[in-house]
Amino acid sequence: MDYTNNILNTLNINIILAFLGTFFFIISIIIQIKFSQITKKTSLLKWWLILFVLIIFFTIGSISFGYTLLTKQNLSNFFELETILGLILFLGSIFVILSTQLIYSFSFKLKNEKKKLQKALDNLEKEKSKTDKKIQERTEDLEKINKLMTGRELKMIEYKKILAETETIIEELNKQIK
Repeated sequence: MDYTNNILNTLNINIILAFLGTFFFIISIIIQIKFSQITKKTSLLKWWLILFVLIIFFTIGSISFGYTLLTKQNLSNFFELETILGLILFLGSIFVILSTQLIYSFSFKLKNEKKKLQKALDNLEKEKSKTDKKIQERTEDLEKINKLMTGRELKMIEYKKILAETETIIEELNKQIK
């Protein structure tokens, strides 16, 4: 009886693990579809597609394994267990290598893009500094011109007062002469 219970518990755990694996593979497929929108114009697209096909393969395998456990079918009716495990391990190793290479390549490209962006930012900061310097020089020139113009205007007002006073004096003198 204990042996039968152990087998049933192991079978239940295997079913749960198979369907949890399927769930995670489906999430991976959804993420991969979203990610393909980002990578569709990159040179890495074909490798991401191969990775996507491998995820689908593992999803189908996980569903099939869970189904055979649920229906208590013997896998050996379809394939030799060793063949299935060998295929899973082989494709799993390709999956791991491909995933690692893609992550490395994508990280390398991101690093290069970051360097380019930093260089562009540095150039923009230099241009901003030059522009700020030009603006400061022009502001100083305008302030000098403004002082000169203001001084000129004040002189003009002063001269107009003197002219008005002079005209008043001339008028008084003309009245006295008459």
